[in-house]
Amino acid sequence: MKTKQLLLTAALSIGVGFAAVAGTEETVVFTATVPNLLELTTTSNTAGITINSNAYNSSDSIESEAAAAHQLAVRSNRGWIVSAKSGAENFSFTPSVSGDTRTKPAGDLAVRKAGDTYQAMSTTNVSLATGTAGGAAHSGNTFAVDYKIATDLTLDPPGSYALDVVYTLTAP
Repeated sequence: MKTKQLLLTAALSIGVGFAAVAGTEETVVFTATVPNLLELTTTSNTAGITINSNAYNSSDSIESEAAAAHQLAVRSNRGWIVSAKSGAENFSFTPSVSGDTRTKPAGDLAVRKAGDTYQAMSTTNVSLATGTAGGAAHSGNTFAVDYKIATDLTLDPPGSYALDVVYTLTAP
């Protein structure tokens, strides 16, 4: 009987020993870095208009419009502002008749988000559109751009005029 009692005591001692071992735990810190996303794209890097001579039938001075000349699309993970400015104070000019050196000011060109108010171009940014976080398919993040140019027979000699319009996307 002493043998059975000794084995039972040994078994209880071993069992108690296992129960007394405490569990351990580890903490793992998971991190994710989300990039700053501000992306502006356009459907075309050119826009323009060819003015027909008949447009001047009733006036020497006219305004011609290039409606929905292209679209701008914004992808951003925060609010955004699209601004526009001219790349120079004056249009570059290639005259049809050599020797003419007159200049055409950038302010003769105006730009707008389709349906908004036109703003004259200058080398200073003007706010064109604002929006919220989202991709190009997000409501308001893709929009058409209209242009309007003022020309005058007495001021604008025949030839080709060009002006860079610079669009900038920023976060407020």
